[in-house]
Amino acid sequence: MRISTRRLLITEEDRRHETRIPEFDEAGGWSGIFPDPDAPLAVEIGFGKDTHILDQAEAHPDRNFVAFEYQRKKFDKVLKKITRRGGLPNLRLVHADVTNSWDHLFAPESLAHVYVFFPDPWPKARHHGRRTLNPEFTARIAARLAPGAPLEVRTDNVEYVEQIVEVLDGEASLENEVAPAPWLHDPIPLPEGSPRRHIPTLFESKFREQGLPIHYFYRRKRG
Repeated sequence: MRISTRRLLITEEDRRHETRIPEFDEAGGWSGIFPDPDAPLAVEIGFGKDTHILDQAEAHPDRNFVAFEYQRKKFDKVLKKITRRGGLPNLRLVHADVTNSWDHLFAPESLAHVYVFFPDPWPKARHHGRRTLNPEFTARIAARLAPGAPLEVRTDNVEYVEQIVEVLDGEASLENEVAPAPWLHDPIPLPEGSPRRHIPTLFESKFREQGLPIHYFYRRKRG
């Protein structure tokens, strides 16, 4: 008989990297959870089993990071990966439906960066309404970005690209960092000393090895 990953593996040491909404409320917000309450806050939506957000937290100890994943098995695997790295005090994971908890967890203009990488394309037409990057939720993401803060999106799904362009271009509070191009097929060149860093995801590395195109979208909140 197979025992679930959560029951078998997750320890209290692992659990300290997870923040649940009642704990967030009890702490009075992220300032009561992170050791450095004044550090800029970045968010990743839907990390799956990927280590991108762990790598960002290691590369930027002067920033705080929050990452969402709804599938519990994937969530628990990443909890274990954090523990194996010795813990990351500037990273917290949230197991929740991001669209339901977003406005509660983040104040307007409080975020320094938002990442949405390889979101589920929900390829069947009747499921398109489930896509993360729809006009309503994109507007809510933008409302939480600080002026000048970036929203970074990556996808390999060519069919999804058209909707992403339409949604991002339709959000008036966002401007295109790579205009007039709607996207790039390579990561944006970053100037020396930039606080931003391109870190490839597992999907991204796999697709590039296979010669498949990646679409990189770079928007930022208007100042």
